[in-house]
Formats: sequence, C-alpha cells, structure tokens
Amino acid sequence: MAQGFDECIVVGDFHSGMGWRHLPFRPLTGTTIDALFKRDVGTVATSSAWLCYLCDDHRLSPDFSRDLLALMGETPLGAKDVIVPARFCQHNGEHIGLNMGWPGYLGHAYCGGHGGIFPRAAIQEVPWSLAPWHPNWDYFHSRILLERGYQFHYQSGTCLIEDVDPQGEPWL
Repeated sequence: MAQGFDECIVVGDFHSGMGWRHLPFRPLTGTTIDALFKRDVGTVATSSAWLCYLCDDHRLSPDFSRDLLALMGETPLGAKDVIVPARFCQHNGEHIGLNMGWPGYLGHAYCGGHGGIFPRAAIQEVPWSLAPWHPNWDYFHSRILLERGYQFHYQSGTCLIEDVDPQGEPWL
C-alpha cells in the first residue's frame, strides 16, 4: 500500500484503486461542512489506532510515513495527542510554507482541516460532525478537543502535506 499505511479510505466522489478503498458519499450541504461527515464515515470504516485525514486537494510528501514513524518513535504519544503536519505549496518552483493551525492563530491553537493525525480515541470522543456546522469547523473542532485536554504537536520540517489545489492559490 502507498507509504505503508494499513488502511487507506477515500470518501466522496472518487473510485477505488490499487491501495485504497472508496466509499461513496453524496453531498449533504454542498459546502465544506460535508467534510465533517466524510471524515466520520471514513473513521467508522477503519480500525486503525491512529487516523490521518487529508482534504482532497492535498497530498502527503513522499517521505511522510517515514517521518511520521520516526516522530512516533521519538516522541511518546498518547490518546490525548494530535499531530499537526506542516503544510506547503509549490508556486513557480518556490516552496512556500502555509498556515496549518500553528499556535496563536486567532489567539488559539488549532489543527487546520487540511490534514492531521489523530488517535482514534479523539474522534470517538469528539466525532467530526459534533463540531458546529460553520465554514471554520476545523477551528471549532480543535477548540472542543483542547477543552477536553488534547495536546497538538506541530511539525515544521517533517510530516509534510502539500496543497495541490489546481484551481488557484491555496487559502493561507
């Protein structure tokens, strides 16, 4: 399987392929709020102890799983820890770091909805669809996790995800 993950699920408008399973999901709102439900569907369809979520316009860097395994081997992580990957885009050959919810955004820490690695227990305790149905659902979901004692571990040079939005500039 790509990058060595035990399970890879794609939820939404796509197809199954070598190394991943597709679960169709009809849009409910036609907005980013649908991502909440897609993530819950993917969670229920898997059995892994750790879950990695990505938005459909992002991809893992080629060394992502190697970097993640190294991080998890070096850092004792528990049921209340969330890994926030570093996010970037390529523009005219330039590698540009992007906001991924580092501490201090809007005065609070959060994990951007672009991608994150969560212990299954976190999503079982706070399902995605529990967050307010708001365009900034990732911020509100993060606030709920923080209030329940979860810690965010922000990455900078490893565990990279790339914004590959073909329609233009990424939301910074």
